[in-house]
Amino acid sequence: MASKVINQTISSKAISKFSAFINFSPKSSKPPYLFAISPYELYQYVQHCIKIKDFELLKKTLENKQNIVSSYMKTAIKTINKYINYVENTLKYDYNNGILEGIHNKIKVMKRISFGYRSFYHFRNRIFITQNLAKIKTA
Repeated sequence: MASKVINQTISSKAISKFSAFINFSPKSSKPPYLFAISPYELYQYVQHCIKIKDFELLKKTLENKQNIVSSYMKTAIKTINKYINYVENTLKYDYNNGILEGIHNKIKVMKRISFGYRSFYHFRNRIFITQNLAKIKTA
């Protein structure tokens, strides 16, 4: 998905979503997210940027907004700015390691409730069986 240009005309669906867009004119020199907004609206803009995966809009939304928000949101904005490259990768690519972490968690739980296997061979086979990577041989 190509990155959207910030000054591009904003769709009517996006305009109706936020109250700050109500009096927005496309002929205006400033985009609507640069107008004075409340901390709640800033939070909603950030959520919207993440939902539509628009990194440039997220960066513009977070610029110089630390004076209008609470200390908790300041910390969150600082953290996002600290890891901005990782946030960009997250929005750009659809890959994550959630499935792998789920499998790893299953193995750890199995290890904890089994009180140890006598041989690694049996433990490995149990993992394969639970992950449907091996079938139980029947007589």
